[in-house]
Amino acid sequence: MNPLEGKIHIELAGVDDGRTRIDNQRALGASALLRGKRVAQALEVVPLLFNVCGMAQARAACRAAESALNQAATPSVEQARELLVLMEWAREHLARILIDWPRLFGEPPDIRALPAIGTLLAQLRTRLFPHNRAFALNATAGPIPTDIPEVTRLEQILEDEIFHMPARRWAEMGNIEALLDWSDEAPGIAARSIRRICEAGWSSQGRCDVSALPPIPLAEIQDVLAGDTANDFVRRPTWTSRARETTSFTRQRHHPLVATLEAEFGNGLLTRWVARLVELAELPAAMRRIAAEPPEGSSIARCEESQGAIGVAQTEAARGRLYHFIEIENDRIGDYRILAPTEWNFHPEGVVAAALDNLSLPDPEERRFVAELLVNAIDPCVASEVVSSDA
Repeated sequence: MNPLEGKIHIELAGVDDGRTRIDNQRALGASALLRGKRVAQALEVVPLLFNVCGMAQARAACRAAESALNQAATPSVEQARELLVLMEWAREHLARILIDWPRLFGEPPDIRALPAIGTLLAQLRTRLFPHNRAFALNATAGPIPTDIPEVTRLEQILEDEIFHMPARRWAEMGNIEALLDWSDEAPGIAARSIRRICEAGWSSQGRCDVSALPPIPLAEIQDVLAGDTANDFVRRPTWTSRARETTSFTRQRHHPLVATLEAEFGNGLLTRWVARLVELAELPAAMRRIAAEPPEGSSIARCEESQGAIGVAQTEAARGRLYHFIEIENDRIGDYRILAPTEWNFHPEGVVAAALDNLSLPDPEERRFVAELLVNAIDPCVASEVVSSDA
């Protein structure tokens, strides 16, 4: 475990009373390590501080610095960075599916595809940024082909290791019957885990009422992260006085299959489990769309002050929305804050707590097991420990 990323301790409520207690032991110390560093040095350090989602962290850091310096990246650089972050999504989702899901269901991990996806990410980075670092100020991107070889290879990995059919075809499933037929026929942990969840009657376990984190104007987030209550906000964020959720499910809930599952099972375990698979299946097509249609340009909010410059940026990481805030004074970091998706999702009144409070399983061991599945389905990229108060 990376000590900077910390660990979360979760104590489940008893069967008859009480509420789930979440002790977030994440140190949030990365920000302190960046203060006082020169901007260029800080941008080099950021991706090294995180075991997961390092490119998303680097992109948010770079965009925040560009905002503070009133120095927007070119559309081609933004496009290339987005492609790298999406390939990182693929790596992170695959790691969770091939390592965590077997572990949760008592099977050995299947990591054969993970070195290949790591190689694809490195190759794509070299292809898109052949002459300099991707997440540096004044970065320049190389030409982006509409048919990217690494995306084609990713499609093959997804077909061979996860879906056992073309990912595009799998993503076109729009009804529960087709999903269940696939889970009965396909090999692999993705299909087996869905079958186990359905057969055990856990599909709607954990359904709850927590709103998605809405689009927020960057100027409003900047005001909060620059204010006197910023440290408290980063530890326990709310928006309009409500805990919010930012996950694969909130991004994919309008997909036909996910919407159908939500109508049947709410935002319970099966809906969340499948939402990650849907997101993974759609990544190659999303990357091809980006390569074919370059973005119009950066929409980063900018703010300058007489004593320095401040900026904020957001990036969608594999596990949810990520914000970075920066204050620059004489080319050094005066202040830095990172608002990670984990702090939204593991808020004491957030989606993890609400989902676990709503478990309706009388057996303590079964309840703890399903709680672990739910935690993984909501935010799999942080170390956590689930214990039962009835144990």
